[in-house]
Amino acid sequence: MELSQEQINSILEDAKPSIVEGLKKQVSTACVYNLKQLVSDEVTKEVKAYISAEIIPEIRRQLIESKEGLISSAVKMGPIVVEELTKTLANNVKKNLESSWNRKSILEGLFKD
Repeated sequence: MELSQEQINSILEDAKPSIVEGLKKQVSTACVYNLKQLVSDEVTKEVKAYISAEIIPEIRRQLIESKEGLISSAVKMGPIVVEELTKTLANNVKKNLESSWNRKSILEGLFKD
């Protein structure tokens, strides 16, 4: 079925209000999204600038002031950390060996003559 130009014009004229409404909605949605992105980008820039200008120098100052205490604490904690790591590794090895022994016993039980 072929439509005449008059029928096409009539269909378009009838659909015109919904087409215009759809376009308005689409443009509005795109504008809101773009504004949200723009605001988000600008806020991010300001936060980064504030942190760089105000927070980082203060953290650096605190670290410099506490340098000796941090080094002293690190030296004291080194052996403690090594001891705890050793204990943890020993426990893990023990568990793995126990698990391995249990698997071996189960397999031997299953395949015993």
